Amino acid sequence: MLKSYKNTWFCSSVIEVDENGMAKAKYCKNRWCPVCQRNKMGAMINQYGPRLEREEELWFLTLTRQNVRADKLKHEILQYQELWRQISKSRTYRKAMKRGVIGIRKVECTYHGQQFLKDGSPDPWYDTYHAHNHLLISDKELAEFIVREWKRLNPDCSDDAQDIRRVKTAGGYLEIFKYFTKLIAKDASGKRFFDAVHMDVIFRSMQGRRVYFRLGTVKAWGCEEVTEEDEDQMAVIETDATPAFYQWGESDEFFGYYDVNTGETLTELPKKGRLFDIITESEKRYGKEEESGPASNAGNCLA
Repeated sequence: MLKSYKNTWFCSSVIEVDENGMAKAKYCKNRWCPVCQRNKMGAMINQYGPRLEREEELWFLTLTRQNVRADKLKHEILQYQELWRQISKSRTYRKAMKRGVIGIRKVECTYHGQQFLKDGSPDPWYDTYHAHNHLLISDKELAEFIVREWKRLNPDCSDDAQDIRRVKTAGGYLEIFKYFTKLIAKDASGKRFFDAVHMDVIFRSMQGRRVYFRLGTVKAWGCEEVTEEDEDQMAVIETDATPAFYQWGESDEFFGYYDVNTGETLTELPKKGRLFDIITESEKRYGKEEESGPASNAGNCLA
């Protein structure tokens, strides 16, 4: 995991413009990287969006179980996988797939850091992790069946926590493509920061496991599936710029891309505003990279 984290540290930190005006930057492709996360989201929307928009109806489902402590999270995620396997092997589900029903299943996990309830009493779920599944299904009958089966397989889960609702707005299906965990946390005083400690628990528990699963046959979808392996490792953009080598770095008042040979600015972001507040607060909590170490790329990843 440490190597993967380091790769994200340097994600798109260098832009090289060749003699043909082609600007190139390398991505880390890690799921905790906001840049690569948005790239994946865009790839899925471009591939699946036109097909989903042709459906007469879409249903958005939320399937949950009770929160667990950090040491139980990996096993809990495996439990979700096994429970879904049982549902997908059912006759009702398989018949629906043969009828051409399509859908998407997403694994999501968040950290519950609220210590007290509104009345001031201790929150019983403080310092726990909430793994859950979101689904987008193109058939009401199958959607209702999935929720019923989930409740049957999880008799101790809360009925109110399981949700099914029709997607009523154009583009409402985009909700399924959002983050799989919330990278930015907020403390009791309202300060926002990157919650590195608890994010690490989630990322390690999800290591080697998929977040998105396309449901339905290739024939029903009419397009190929988007996987993490399909994402481009390199961004290539045609420009009219002259050959140059830009690197992400910091000055006293700005951070951005600078020409390593001339110092010319390609882009600059001021060290103020909401983004910088998040970075500063995170550095206070977890420490800042020593000047002798690699140049900070945090602003680039969060921008």
